[in-house]
Amino acid sequence: MGTELELAYTPKMLPVDVVMNGEYLGSYYLSEQVRVGDTRVDIDELTDKDNDEPEITGGYLLSLSPYPDAPEENIFYTEKNVGFGFENPEFYSDDPTDELGTAAQKAYISNYLQETENAVYSGNVSEYMNIWTCSPLPTTGGYRSSR
Repeated sequence: MGTELELAYTPKMLPVDVVMNGEYLGSYYLSEQVRVGDTRVDIDELTDKDNDEPEITGGYLLSLSPYPDAPEENIFYTEKNVGFGFENPEFYSDDPTDELGTAAQKAYISNYLQETENAVYSGNVSEYMNIWTCSPLPTTGGYRSSR
C-alpha cells in the first residue's frame, strides 16, 4: 500500500516459501530492514544539541511493539499500554561509541506519542490532528490519500 500511496520510503518486500532440509516451514515476507540513511528513511538525525524547537521535533525512527529484549531506556509505553521502541535516536546502548539521544528528546517524543493516543481516544480526533481521508483508486481497487 505504501508504494501505491507513493510514500517517500516503503521497504521492498518479497514473498518467499521457506524450505529447510527438505521440510516446508511456511510462507513469509522477506523485507528490507528499516534504517535511517540517504537511500533508506531520509530524516535528519538528531544531535545532542537538538533539545529545543524546532530541531527537537524531527528526526525520530520508532518501531511499534518493541523487541522483548530491548533495553527499557529504548522503550516507551503509552497509558493504553501501546509499546514503542526508540530506533533512532537510541537512549541506551552497550557500545560506548554510539551517540545517544538526550533526556529532552526522549521526553519530547514520549509526550508526543501520549498526546496522539489521547487525541485518538478522545472522540474528537479532528480537533487535535489533520485527518486524511481515503478514497478508492479506480484502477487498482486500492486506496489513495487525499487532503
